[in-house]
Amino acid sequence: MYFVSGLFNYIYANYSTTFFMNKRFLPAFLLAAFLSMALFSCQKSTPNPYASNYSQGYFPLEFGKYVVYNVDSVIWVDSLHKLDSTLIHPYVSYERYSQRLHLTSQMKYIVEDTFRDNYNNLAYRIDVSMRQADTSNWMPFRVLTVKDTNNMMVVTQGGLRFIKLYFPTGNSTQWFGNSLVDVRDSPSMYLADWVYQYNDFKKAYNNGYIYFDNTVTVNEADKTIGDTTVLNRHKAASHIFAKEVYGYNVGMVYKEMTHWFTNPVNGDTCVNGYSVRMWAIDHN
Repeated sequence: MYFVSGLFNYIYANYSTTFFMNKRFLPAFLLAAFLSMALFSCQKSTPNPYASNYSQGYFPLEFGKYVVYNVDSVIWVDSLHKLDSTLIHPYVSYERYSQRLHLTSQMKYIVEDTFRDNYNNLAYRIDVSMRQADTSNWMPFRVLTVKDTNNMMVVTQGGLRFIKLYFPTGNSTQWFGNSLVDVRDSPSMYLADWVYQYNDFKKAYNNGYIYFDNTVTVNEADKTIGDTTVLNRHKAASHIFAKEVYGYNVGMVYKEMTHWFTNPVNGDTCVNGYSVRMWAIDHN
């Protein structure tokens, strides 16, 4: 049941031109324009808090910064294993289909605190809470830690460390995002040799709930072994797909991750794995 537990250890007004051509209103319009110019010339533009490192704006770490997500997940377990729904977190709604579970929930990520690690490096604590739906109360779920090393963002979750962003951001930049994960441990072996790559830098993105005018996409993995078009219980196959989209001054706004493999044994269903998608639906 690694996949079940691992999933949890693991969002202008238009004015008529005739108005301005009317001589009665022209002096008043010119005066208003002059006053507006004087007003804006005296106002200071809001400084970009990430001016020294623009890329950090894709993973803001201000206290109180939060993002709320809709989460949709599927878990598959082959016919040789029992699909134990009692392992499902109580804050998740689910539907059971033989050897498959479909789960839905909402999660809230919020930057809550900072601390110093054993090497006196500054780290941020992100508290994650969960609820079944927007009518339910938020309940504590897990804690993530984030370290900004000036050239990368390292996120620790479920005891695993991931280099989620590498600076500076830019199209086609690549890095080994899972290089800090000990892939010798069999449950994590599928994370080996992932090459993350930036695409669509500074592009607009609509995740289906919110439009973001400045994002960057991180394509993390897209690996297929065997024939995955037809799930044949007598042939081994596997599929891994992962990507995340980050909005400027927001954080992650979309996530998709799928990992499944077939187990070539005599059984009716031989797929093991999971798939999870997250959409940002609210943020500050």
